[in-house]
Amino acid sequence: NVIIEGVADNMAKEASLSDCENLQERLDKAVDYLNAHGYEANWKSHQDGFVLETTNCPYHKIAQDDQTLCQLDMRLISQMLGVVPRLMSRISDGDEACSYLIPE
Repeated sequence: NVIIEGVADNMAKEASLSDCENLQERLDKAVDYLNAHGYEANWKSHQDGFVLETTNCPYHKIAQDDQTLCQLDMRLISQMLGVVPRLMSRISDGDEACSYLIPE
């Protein structure tokens, strides 16, 4: 877990989102960062905040047997956005996308 957290933290630092003025700007830049790193990400408004979605999984075959890399994504998203997301769906569970509720 320490290694996974370290990798996620380093990725979040690389994304450089600290200069963003609001959560929507952070979401835009987080999506750009994720898409540049092999994800197909987007976000949309939700009654409880926002939903960040990735419609592919760069490590799908591994995540089916071990969800450690799913934890990396949770940590990365949390660090980039400055809020703890809530997992709504996961590709490795058979869902169409990994979806994270981002409270406003």
